[in-house]
Amino acid sequence: MKNLKITTRLAISIVFLIAALLFLVHAYFNTKQHDVQTLRQERDAIVFLTQMTATTEALSRYRISLFRILSGEEGFEDTIEDERLEVNQEFEKLKSLYLQYEKTFKFMPDLLEQRMRQIIKYEHIFDLWEKVSVADYHNVPLADYDHIFECLMMLSAHVAETSGLVADEDIATHALADTITLHVTEVMMRTLGAESRGYVSVVKGVPVDKESQLTSWDYGTFVMRDNLRLVENGIKSSRYYSFEETPHLHSLENNLQQALARYLKHGKQYAQVRIDMGEGKVVDHERYVTSGLSFTRAMFDLWYAGALKLDHMIERREEHARAAATTAIALTLLAVTIGFLFFVYVSRGIVASLKDIERAMDKVAHGDLDLEVPHLDNRDEIGSMARSLERFRTSYWWLKD
Repeated sequence: MKNLKITTRLAISIVFLIAALLFLVHAYFNTKQHDVQTLRQERDAIVFLTQMTATTEALSRYRISLFRILSGEEGFEDTIEDERLEVNQEFEKLKSLYLQYEKTFKFMPDLLEQRMRQIIKYEHIFDLWEKVSVADYHNVPLADYDHIFECLMMLSAHVAETSGLVADEDIATHALADTITLHVTEVMMRTLGAESRGYVSVVKGVPVDKESQLTSWDYGTFVMRDNLRLVENGIKSSRYYSFEETPHLHSLENNLQQALARYLKHGKQYAQVRIDMGEGKVVDHERYVTSGLSFTRAMFDLWYAGALKLDHMIERREEHARAAATTAIALTLLAVTIGFLFFVYVSRGIVASLKDIERAMDKVAHGDLDLEVPHLDNRDEIGSMARSLERFRTSYWWLKD
């Protein structure tokens, strides 16, 4: 180090310190901000979509009870008010999350807002539900419920995409997120959106009125059958690409596989009922209700099981990202500390050498020419000063006399 010029030593120490500081800034903003916040946003999306599914489930139960009341079945009037209040509570929770995440997920871009207004003629889906919930259910058009389900499907797809869930770089996460947030949700909404006409058809004992559907009966049936295969393949892909094996994840995987088996079983049964109705056959009331309710329940069970596993997978990655960020910042702080200590070491060395020369010059000034000039071997500016002082001391030996 003494062979280097002072300016070189200072330059090296300053460059080292600046590099360490830049690395610290990079580690903080890149590792911590990007990875952890992105995963946090994906988990927030799961929270919102889970509440949306719970709202859909409550609304589905409420509407089925309405069908039964309007078709003359008895025994549902006593519970219909409680079910309506439950839907209100779920919508309030959903609205609270909607307001909380409105900026994060950009809920109302222009195209989505225009499309939703075309469907429901209201600014928000919550406005339509508020109108429906306070009206006499005998006077509420069944199509209003279909509109709510379609708008829920649109919001669900929008959140899944803008949150980064379906575009996640992790293959297992992407496969499972794409499966439950898009395919299962689409089947869910299209199935529930077609229940009104299907139920009326069964009750009246006449073929289903395809033209009155928001989405045609045959197309809805095709989507449902096709998505059964897509859902099965997506969940299998998620399991294949999931390299982490923990007891908790294994338990979640078992629950998901059981839910998938029920979903496929009841989905095929309900699809056959819809095919029969689409061909103009009169379907037994009990068969339609039982198969529809079983498939609906299986859909919700699959969604919740998939969401739990997906949240666990992202949570683990979030923990790893936080640990990596902490490690990166700790190492950077260590580098900054070393750089600072190096800078202090270099600075103190220079100052100490200058003070040594200063003391030597002071002694020479007072006539002490027998001293040993320090730092003569240095190759830097301090060494040059020391050798100049040494030449002065030896050249003026006669001053001693």
